[in-house]
Amino acid sequence: MKTDNPGKSNQAKISVRDTANVLFRHKLLICATFLVVALGSGVVAFLMPNEYESRMKILVKNTRSDVPITPELTTGSGGAPLVNEVSENQINSEIELLTSEDLLKQVVTECGLYKTDSSILARLGLKEVNRTQAAQ
Repeated sequence: MKTDNPGKSNQAKISVRDTANVLFRHKLLICATFLVVALGSGVVAFLMPNEYESRMKILVKNTRSDVPITPELTTGSGGAPLVNEVSENQINSEIELLTSEDLLKQVVTECGLYKTDSSILARLGLKEVNRTQAAQ
């Protein structure tokens, strides 16, 4: 009398040895595929231009040097203190100042962000060797 499961007898059994055999037979194809994908993604990443994007939030406070002094503020009586609110016009003027072309040019030149080095050695941070030094 057979005690085998009928479901298992119809299925092919895969052992570790069979899997290892397939991997060893196709090791050249596996290595070549890995190298092509790795080198291709490395070349694409290296040749892409450096582009950066940033976002920020700015807190604009209305601080005046000529704050009005009233009896309510000095004695503490009379309700809520004076709130210095920022108008939309003040916010727009701050945005205009921060995004002005002159300020952006000044930041780029002071930080040294504008470089025209286009050779691969310059992008890698390496110095070019003169041919006379290389021959010595």
